[in-house]
Amino acid sequence: MCIRDRTPDRDKKYTFPAREIEVNRESGKLFFNISAFGRTYRVPAYNFQRDSLPESITCVLRADGKMEQDLDTILPQFYTVGEDYAFCVLSGLQSGGYKVRDDINGFTFPLTDFGRRRLQRFKRIVCRVNGIADGMLQLSLVDYEKERATTVGITPGQIAMLDPEGSMTGEWIISFMRSHKVLGEALSLCENSDPRWVIAALEGVERNFAQWLNPKKGCRPDIYMQRKLRWLERYIAIATGVLERGSVLGAFPASSHEGIQARLARIITHAGDYREAIWLLLDGREQAFIDDAIDTLKLSGYLYQPERRMRVLMSLFTLRTEYLRRYVSDIFDIIRDRHAQPRFAKLYSKAFIEMLDIFINNESKIVAAIDKASVREMIVALALQLLLTSGRDFSSWNLYRAMLYRYASMLIDKRSSELIDKAFCTLLGENEDAIEFGWNDLDDVSLLCSTRLLRPVQHRGIPVQGVYESSSAIIRLRDGIITITHSDHAALRNVLPSDMFAPRKVQVLLNEKLPEKTGSDINDLSRLHTIWDTVQDSLLTPRKANTHKADTTSRTVLPEVGQSVLVRIAGAMPDNPHNFLCCIEEPGYTGQGTINTFDIVIYPLAAKAEDFVDFDSGRPFLLKATVEEVDYATGMMRFSMRKGIRELTIRMASEARDSKEECRTYLYDYRSATNQWFGVTDSGFPVVFKAPREELMANEVVYTRIEYINSRPDNKLFINGRFIDTEDKDDNLFRFKRNAFYYLLKRYAGGALYSPAPGTDTDEMVAAPTEPEVYLQPDEVRELIRLVDSVASMRHTDYVPTYNHLALARLLSAILDDTFLREVYSVKMSLVEALWSFAAVGWIDRETFDALDRRASMLAQSDPDTRRRLMILRVLSRLDTPWQESGALVDAASSGDNTTIGALARLVMSYNFLRGIEVYEARQTLKREIYRLLDLPMPDTLHTRVAQEEDIYHEFKTSLIYPPERDRHMTADPRLQVADIMKGIDAMLNQKGGTLFIGVNNNGQPVGLHSDFVYLNGGIDDYDIQDVKDKFRLMLDNGMRRHFGAAPEGVVLYPDYVKPEFDFIDGQWVCRIDVRPAPVIIPMTDGTVYVRGINGKGEPLTSKEIKALKAAR
Repeated sequence: MCIRDRTPDRDKKYTFPAREIEVNRESGKLFFNISAFGRTYRVPAYNFQRDSLPESITCVLRADGKMEQDLDTILPQFYTVGEDYAFCVLSGLQSGGYKVRDDINGFTFPLTDFGRRRLQRFKRIVCRVNGIADGMLQLSLVDYEKERATTVGITPGQIAMLDPEGSMTGEWIISFMRSHKVLGEALSLCENSDPRWVIAALEGVERNFAQWLNPKKGCRPDIYMQRKLRWLERYIAIATGVLERGSVLGAFPASSHEGIQARLARIITHAGDYREAIWLLLDGREQAFIDDAIDTLKLSGYLYQPERRMRVLMSLFTLRTEYLRRYVSDIFDIIRDRHAQPRFAKLYSKAFIEMLDIFINNESKIVAAIDKASVREMIVALALQLLLTSGRDFSSWNLYRAMLYRYASMLIDKRSSELIDKAFCTLLGENEDAIEFGWNDLDDVSLLCSTRLLRPVQHRGIPVQGVYESSSAIIRLRDGIITITHSDHAALRNVLPSDMFAPRKVQVLLNEKLPEKTGSDINDLSRLHTIWDTVQDSLLTPRKANTHKADTTSRTVLPEVGQSVLVRIAGAMPDNPHNFLCCIEEPGYTGQGTINTFDIVIYPLAAKAEDFVDFDSGRPFLLKATVEEVDYATGMMRFSMRKGIRELTIRMASEARDSKEECRTYLYDYRSATNQWFGVTDSGFPVVFKAPREELMANEVVYTRIEYINSRPDNKLFINGRFIDTEDKDDNLFRFKRNAFYYLLKRYAGGALYSPAPGTDTDEMVAAPTEPEVYLQPDEVRELIRLVDSVASMRHTDYVPTYNHLALARLLSAILDDTFLREVYSVKMSLVEALWSFAAVGWIDRETFDALDRRASMLAQSDPDTRRRLMILRVLSRLDTPWQESGALVDAASSGDNTTIGALARLVMSYNFLRGIEVYEARQTLKREIYRLLDLPMPDTLHTRVAQEEDIYHEFKTSLIYPPERDRHMTADPRLQVADIMKGIDAMLNQKGGTLFIGVNNNGQPVGLHSDFVYLNGGIDDYDIQDVKDKFRLMLDNGMRRHFGAAPEGVVLYPDYVKPEFDFIDGQWVCRIDVRPAPVIIPMTDGTVYVRGINGKGEPLTSKEIKALKAAR
């Protein structure tokens, strides 16, 4: 039967010759298309296979039906057992040990044999290959000095001698590398006497030409450029010296000379291009140079010395990005008109790809969604870049394609969420479709976005982990799941509700529970604020190493070696497919560790995490395990179930023996020395029997009968059986052992299943996935942040999900150490919090909002979502202000660009115009409409608190007549109470102003002026409201004259600085006195000066303090 037609066996290896392999680069990545078993498989290629197709490749069919190359076949081509190789330490592993990478070949492996050494991240080490198995190298650490002994060091002093000016020193070179993070790798190599530091330093500088050669703000460009030209000449001289001096190259192995020479030649050429560009800028000839090149390309499509001129053109565009923006339409036209010409593809396409790269990188930082013209321009640039690089290996393919979908979502309102979903899928490397559009589709950008780009993804690739590691935390992206954990890998408890970001899943793994419960029903932003702050602090704060000293006050402790505890399996470990993460669930104990399948059963088994989960309920088994080892440095344990499983196996085998049951048995091995077959029954226990080899074959199912059980004193167990017959039916044997293993575990658990405690369903222990890793670049993480932000923008009226997405974006920005983005999302979160606070209390705190307004104003200019929320808050901040101050509201009400803002402004104006009129229900209706318009949660009652509490701007008085100490006895003393109110007014005049409320209790709740009105009406409660209001105002006026005089310090206080008016709030009359800060210090008639204290109360000043206050004024 042909391999193309027969049914494939999972986990079996298949070799395909080159003639059956088709190279596929249509998705921007290299794949091999292999037609077999009636379908076509897309097999990812490795970097070393890019240049030439191998004679054959060996593949394995995964359990999920996808095919991948077999590393057991590939690794021996690069590594020899017993030999030493250089690696870089990437990070620690959850199970102990380190993750190391071979930078030359691009493979990543676990290192578990490292003695007692503590390795630093990004340290270069030498490891010995002790074996190759299961697609992994078995490595052991070789002393650091091993690598140094094989090379001849190059000192910074030797490189300094190449400086043509002779002023450079080795100390200066070291200092320069220490002061620039981008040269960190070079510095590390230098400190380890690795000669590669020279090349790393030169290339590090080259990668940052654009940043270091561009004029800084405040500098004269011509003087700055002359200084940088001199700097560039010295750089070229040093690079040329390294290339031409045999003493430097002699420090490297002879086999690497040719490659190093090519790298140095490229560096020198690149620096020469920038030097020529600077000459043109200093001479003022850059405009003519660009015009000539662009016009010539448009007319004839050909340049003399095309490579050099295009390189210089690129250098000019890098140094002066404003020129690129000016000529971008011409560049788009040239690409679209000339792309099909072979000469264009050969001579110019690389330069135009770089131009588009610069344009996209620059514009993506400033393009706002509201600027539709700029969005369209970005879409065209991204589409052109994808068309130009289609069929090439282009490192930014997934990033730019994800950006294309995100920008397209800004142009279309309907189905924009589908484009964001597609962007997520693409950024994670799972979209392997060819691009959905061609050159002609760029004629209509709107049609491109609303049709072509909305096609669903057809080909999803093998899941790959995208990993970004900072010094404090790790971001993992896999299968649409975002996982964030501390960089020490000890954190394995998901502290977020599983549906917090539905339909996507986000996990934040910490090593401890949060003090605040995180159930899925959280809809209180103040609680969420605490949760996210705690999460961010936990992730970004360096962790202290655990010690063995247990906290005697804690209710849970680590078990000792030899103790048996209940555990559940939380997932597979990434570094060893036979290792699984165990979480202790025994009451009174805590901790986690690993268990190997060989510490459960004696037969070989490729188990999966789902084998430890009850099929019917979906809940993990609770299994008794013994602690074999404890690593007190990390708190990790090694568990075994051998003892308990052995006892269960003896019972099950005894039952089968006594009942003379014929057991279905899967044969997995044969030993010719003893003529014995080894198998496992479908009940999960092992069996051994004798039978001629020629009668049976491995991976076959037979029937056996148990005869006797040999339980030896050394704990070895042999269950001996007798061969009965073979099984006729051709069953799928792929899952036989796993099904048997599952049945054994189910019996062993005895019905015990893990059930999270109420309210802790989100605290699930999580193991890292085992898929291969791809290291994410900072730009890819920034795009992830923008995608999260896009989801927040689309759900802007759903405050809790919006807030959570913004908090996630802030957390990712903090891990990226991008202080600007971190501040952006802090501001956005604060804006949502302010709206939520308004929903709760019905007003905007003026001082808090003014500070937020200042922070958000700059961001609002470029971010439409921020601008919208800020405008809403500005309008709401005018709620319940005097109608005479509605000028700003009139402008907002008449703005036609945002119907929500206009409608809100009109509602607020209407509410304010009715202030002081006894139309309580009408105002309540208006307020309810404000809540409805903004989709804010409506409180049970709309009772108003005029302020959160007394502070520097607010003071509450229940009465004008009754002092508070006498109020409860209803003893009137208007002279004393009016004097107290005047002190409060004086304190506001002498500071920042404010509002004094009469008829409001200490909680800010209106209680009304009924008692005052009855007193003013001669003790009769049947009063004319206008009459008692006039009497109330007269008493206030008399108090003002008595305590301040007609014009204290020449200032007429009423009505410019002190303005009382009545307001009808929640069915109660209240007098509010609005006070503006006076231009000078205002004393009372007795000479006393008051200011507001921290508690909001008026405090009298001493003469010395009055003098200081006047000086400060």
